[in-house]
Amino acid sequence: PPEAMPAHLTRTSLADVSEELAIDQNDTIESLGEKRRSFARLNHPDMVSVPFRDNATKRMTAANLLIDQAIRLLSI
Repeated sequence: PPEAMPAHLTRTSLADVSEELAIDQNDTIESLGEKRRSFARLNHPDMVSVPFRDNATKRMTAANLLIDQAIRLLSI
């Protein structure tokens, strides 16, 4: 039987990823970097099976967008 997609890879919306990252006002550039690395360990397209790479790409794109936005806000 084909491999089942891991449940976390089905959560591809910006809201889903935002909830998982749990970025808040206490985050620092360092903590945001750790959140990015931790998220990538589970979600980077190179780390998942080929059939799931589109979802992994969507998740990583959303995570990078949210983290980059948080870093920009810290720099203001």
